Amino acid sequence: AVEARAADVAEAEEVAKGDDSADAAAPKKRLERAMRSWPAEDPSQLGIAEGEFVKVWEDTTTEHGWIHAENMDGSQVGWLPLCVLRELPSGQVWMKAAE
Repeated sequence: AVEARAADVAEAEEVAKGDDSADAAAPKKRLERAMRSWPAEDPSQLGIAEGEFVKVWEDTTTEHGWIHAENMDGSQVGWLPLCVLRELPSGQVWMKAAE
């Protein structure tokens, strides 16, 4: 499982620098990794396993410490508490390697 996750290691940021003519309403996303699991407690939340990567919607952080996120294939979306995500030092981002 660790080797499988290594291939997913992370996508610095979902770089929206590029084609601005694309869907302007699409949220800007960045890759984050869970430092612990979180079971979704209701349908508006996203469950996540420890070590799993998710794409968080950058401008959705709430004053109560939640952020909107989706799993890597985009098949599930919901709210996650920020406290379950691993905070990286300033200037560092997750990267995803392409095979």
